[in-house]
Amino acid sequence: MQKVSEFVSANLGNALSNIKTWGGVIYNINEYGADPSGLMDSTSAIRQAVSACSDAGGGVVYCPSGQFSISDTIYIAKPVFIVCAGKGGDSSNTNGNNSGTTTFNWTGTPGGTMFYFISGTPSNYLFGGGIVNCLLNGQNLAGIGIRGSSIGYMRFNIEVRKVRQDGLLIDAANGALSQFNIVEELKFVYGSSSDVANANGLRLSGGTIGVTQTHVMNVEGLYKNGDLVRVESSDNNDFAKIHGFVDTGGTGKTLRLANANGGVAYNNLFVYFSGAVHAETGTFGNRILHFTSEGGSVSAAAGAQLHYNVEDYTTSGVFQTHEYAMSDQKDIPVGAMAIMDVATAGIAALQWPCFDLPDAADSRVGLSLPPVYKWNNGTIQKVRIWFTTDTNNTSKTWAMRVRALAGSSGSSSTTPKYDQSLVSPVVDLPYRTQYFDVTVNIAYTKDDFFYFSLMRLGNDTGDTALGKIQILGLTIFYQGTGPYSPGSGPFAVTSPGY
Repeated sequence: MQKVSEFVSANLGNALSNIKTWGGVIYNINEYGADPSGLMDSTSAIRQAVSACSDAGGGVVYCPSGQFSISDTIYIAKPVFIVCAGKGGDSSNTNGNNSGTTTFNWTGTPGGTMFYFISGTPSNYLFGGGIVNCLLNGQNLAGIGIRGSSIGYMRFNIEVRKVRQDGLLIDAANGALSQFNIVEELKFVYGSSSDVANANGLRLSGGTIGVTQTHVMNVEGLYKNGDLVRVESSDNNDFAKIHGFVDTGGTGKTLRLANANGGVAYNNLFVYFSGAVHAETGTFGNRILHFTSEGGSVSAAAGAQLHYNVEDYTTSGVFQTHEYAMSDQKDIPVGAMAIMDVATAGIAALQWPCFDLPDAADSRVGLSLPPVYKWNNGTIQKVRIWFTTDTNNTSKTWAMRVRALAGSSGSSSTTPKYDQSLVSPVVDLPYRTQYFDVTVNIAYTKDDFFYFSLMRLGNDTGDTALGKIQILGLTIFYQGTGPYSPGSGPFAVTSPGY
């Protein structure tokens, strides 16, 4: 067995000097009978190297240059770090070729997984390990290049080609979260066969539990009907530098925020990418910071939420998706209200516009408020009625009837959702600005109209105020249930260009 220090010095310089190896040795798959020519199947030899490393408690399995055939899944149940001699590269081809410095070629049954990291104990984590510096060629047969279930503290730096499902899949299938992993680099090329046209490059997938706090850097590649990066049932992951290109006629996206497997993608951060983006229904809290205006289309299904900020590198103008208020208040002047029964236009203190609601008569004003651009689903909590009087009142009250309704276009506006008779105190001196809050708590849905009617019950026994009640305006208080965006829409400029 070659010592760690000798291996590092001879092969990788200082690149692996900080890797912890429990057994103190490097497990070279060639020493277990792996065939770098690819003529003989190397599955058993790789398994033996992994098993020996696992028996030592974990460490490094080295895969030197060569084409290694794999006919069945390589399971890794201990913190084993598989280090290879190099990935693919071909300067004569934009997408490279199928032959890397270290290449694993799948010769097994269609749909199989090439490497699978998973603890041997259900509901347990597997911490430590990973695979770096290799090319995995599914040869249009393999389903998944690398899969990790309920894993943590792993590193991946790979190239994957010609798989049917996922290049790299990280999930929670062993009954625990996957977390704290690092994808240093992933190059993905789907291939040209119809068998692999739906494959994803990287997929983070959960369920009732998912993938969290994973750091993804440098994902690039070519896809068709699958997605380069697909995030489903996962949260609090961060991504940097995603560059993808969809093949001609493809329907995939560079980034898809998905609603799948019992949950949605939410609260993930993405910094700079090029390519198309789509958010599926129910996804929320995902923020994309795109520092140039280059890239593909941005879309979101109804009920999705997508926060997208982009800076135009030629004008420095900042564009962003539609923002919604979490809480808001809208002030309504008397000019936006309508005179109804008996009420008249007045002049408060002989100087200011108002509506006069006379004494000893039923009089009414009202409001029809069109949809408010910044309001999504939420609640209109209360309406503040601003008023004054033209007469001195001592320990008096005025009686009112308030009706309110929120409804969408085409809905009935005949039956109020709030209809109450109330009494408001009046201060002693005239021409003092006063207000009275009416708590309505009406559910508001995006694009609803809001209707409000205020009647002074001048003949009511509770109305003891003398003179006119003079309405100065209203304030409507709204509380949202959460932000929402129906898609990119036209971006709103929030800062000028230079």
